Amino acid sequence: MQTVQVEYSGQIQVNTGDNPRELYAHQNEAIKALDQQSQSPFKGLLVLPTGGGKTLTAVHWLLRNFIGKRKKVLWIAHRHELLDQAFEALKFSAYPSLLHDVEKFRYRVISGHPKHDRPINIRATDDIIIASKDSLNSGLNHLLENWVKHSDSILLVVDEAHHATAKTYRKLVETIEEDFKSRGKSGGFRMLGLTATPFRTDEGEKGLLKEVFPQDIIFSEHLRTLINRGILAEPIFESLETQLDFSRELTYKDIKAIEVFDKLPKEIAKKIALSKLRNNRIVDHYVKNREKYKPLLVFAIDVDGSAQDVMMEK
Repeated sequence: MQTVQVEYSGQIQVNTGDNPRELYAHQNEAIKALDQQSQSPFKGLLVLPTGGGKTLTAVHWLLRNFIGKRKKVLWIAHRHELLDQAFEALKFSAYPSLLHDVEKFRYRVISGHPKHDRPINIRATDDIIIASKDSLNSGLNHLLENWVKHSDSILLVVDEAHHATAKTYRKLVETIEEDFKSRGKSGGFRMLGLTATPFRTDEGEKGLLKEVFPQDIIFSEHLRTLINRGILAEPIFESLETQLDFSRELTYKDIKAIEVFDKLPKEIAKKIALSKLRNNRIVDHYVKNREKYKPLLVFAIDVDGSAQDVMMEK
């Protein structure tokens, strides 16, 4: 599996002709709901199941209503793969139907990944910044002094917004919002959260999400509806016991991280990915049942996964 190569900053030239991607009905319904909400400042959620097109929906909406009107956009996420995904959706959605009077606009992708830019290079002329929340928190002064303070209107998009109750997210949101208030421009700040799961695993933190997004859910669509419409496939869950136990290597902190952030500790993830015994058991099971499973699409724990290499070799 190859990592998407992203040019970390520059200009996106608006494509010519018609956009080849047509949105589904639920995506157009979501955009209508967002249009109605955005008449006044808001902090709310767009909730669509995985595969329902949250990123594409949000990109279409912000291109028309913010980039197309020369307003700034800040898109934040906690993994650099999500930043690449947002950038690709942005680049391939830039058509005249969404950007009537714009020929090109400036972007910057920021994270700790070597292929991305750094906060120190942020410029007031950047129209959209796509960044990891950790890189922005470490370069918060650069973001404020070089960009936020030069903006009268900003849309903040929080990808996988169920993580937004974390202190690192709240610090970022509160700092930007406070800057707008201090300049008497509170009406220029809007925030949209994207998620498939609008709650935190920890029961004690579920109420915090409503505090971060007081307008709550602006639009949502149920998984079953999209399955019935033939947009998403009917999932069939099947577990394969590999008889391997990694739980003894997990600390209480590791377990909480998995529960809250849906992410394995890097060291444990690497051990799982490099386990030849585990990988071969999975591959052997597929090989023996190839007629049942048909073509195979592999989802591994991360891009690093040697599990993928083993699968491909088989």
